[in-house]
Amino acid sequence: MFVDVAQVAGWVSATLALAGAAVVLLVLAVGVVLLSRVIAARREEALHQDIQAQRIDIERREQRLAERESRLDSESARLDAVARELATADEERREALERTAGLTGEQARRELLSQVEHEARLRAAALARDIEESGRAEAETRARRVLATVVQRMAAEATAEASVAVVHLASDDLKGRIIGREGRNIRAFEQITGVNVVIDDTPEAVVLSCFDPIRREAARITMEALVADGRIHPTRIEEAHERALAEVEARARQAGEDACLEMGITDLHPELVLTMGRLRYRTSYGQNVLAHLVESGHIAGLLADELGLDRAVCVRAAFLHDIGKALTHEVEGSHATVGAALARRFGESEDVAHAIEAHHNEVEPQ
Repeated sequence: MFVDVAQVAGWVSATLALAGAAVVLLVLAVGVVLLSRVIAARREEALHQDIQAQRIDIERREQRLAERESRLDSESARLDAVARELATADEERREALERTAGLTGEQARRELLSQVEHEARLRAAALARDIEESGRAEAETRARRVLATVVQRMAAEATAEASVAVVHLASDDLKGRIIGREGRNIRAFEQITGVNVVIDDTPEAVVLSCFDPIRREAARITMEALVADGRIHPTRIEEAHERALAEVEARARQAGEDACLEMGITDLHPELVLTMGRLRYRTSYGQNVLAHLVESGHIAGLLADELGLDRAVCVRAAFLHDIGKALTHEVEGSHATVGAALARRFGESEDVAHAIEAHHNEVEPQ
């Protein structure tokens, strides 16, 4: 019997192939088992960590609960102590009432009524005190707001102010002398004084026009001096004007000193005194500005006394609050900001300077 070698080789090859496939399957099976164990181990570890975290959280909650129970126990102990004190007080009250039982009916009634009345008075006094303190606090707040509004309204901005001065003449013949040959005198007067001279058909009168009250007043004094003297020419005009300026400044300084004296202010810087005096020549709403400031200072002092504020600071701030109006013709800005800058420059306190600056709410009041 002959064996086919090729056939045997095929069987061997098939057997080896089957054996190789079996080995591969075995390896895959082992790999799957190992992978499953790794995954299971990781899941177990994650589960363990989660359980551990939950255990820690539970322990923390238990600790907080224990602390809360401790606080509740302490509060309960305190309340028990209060209850014991109340019980003791009640017992003492009962004992006191029992002692009164030995009195006559009228005496016991009077003592009981007296005790009840005393307790009622104490409670009523405490209630009245609470109401009074609450009402006083609310009233002071409202009063401060109302009074501050009143003071601000008193210090309203000037919108209309006289800008002319009239010089009366003995006769209309003087108008020609004021004008001078070819207008020489009137041009010199306007150039020297800085005001406009209006000569029209108004009988026996010359009108001086200027928005600066100091210049206008100096020009008025100059014109009156020239008319009274009768000699009108450029040199004479210049001399008369120099004397008029000195007179106006002297009057202003004296007016400022008198106003400070009335306010009881003795340490105001000389430049501020002079500036305040210049407000003698300024009007606002038909009222002399310097007189308005003196009036404001008096009112501020009264309000400070009523409200328990610093009287000296309030008076000083109210007295100076419109000082900037003396400079608004020379410096740009509102009179509040100009006045505050002037006050700071000459050593006024920040409280006073801020009050000047904020009295029209151009800056936020503090």
